[in-house]
Parts: sequence; structure tokens; C-alpha cells
Amino acid sequence: MDRKSPGGHVFVTNDGYIAWQSRKQSVIPMATLEAEFITCLGASGAAKWLLELQKDIHGKDLPPPPINCDNQGALTVITMGIIKV
Repeated sequence: MDRKSPGGHVFVTNDGYIAWQSRKQSVIPMATLEAEFITCLGASGAAKWLLELQKDIHGKDLPPPPINCDNQGALTVITMGIIKV
């Protein structure tokens, strides 16, 4: 009814720890590409926070996790840096 898209992400570590989030987006996307981009942006922010948490706990930097997206347009926007955040 409100045209807001649901979005979410899941992270699983090698140790078996799981972090996830699912929620409605706070903005109304005008296209699927925009909705996927917003979701990937949220996932990258969560990944950054989890990396900082692991660094605080374990005292070492870890490589960033891969963030997968099923929308080719959103992947193009992200990899080519078309939209600056």
C-alpha cells in the first residue's frame, strides 16, 4: 500500500556467526534498480560495522565480505561508480 520496498541482508562468518536485517526501506524507490541499490548500500554499511566490530574483538583487519546483488543495473551502478554516495 505504501510502495516502499522490503530490503535486507545476511552475513555468515567462517565461525558460523550470523548477522541479518530485514526491513522496509525508508524511501519510495522509483525503480527496481534504485531499490536494489539502496539495499546494497545498507548491506555495505552493515558489513563495515561488522568488520569494525571484529577488528575490536580480534585485533586484526579482515577482508571485506562479498556483497551479492541480483540486479544487473544496480551492479553496474555500483561497480562503475555512477552514483556517488
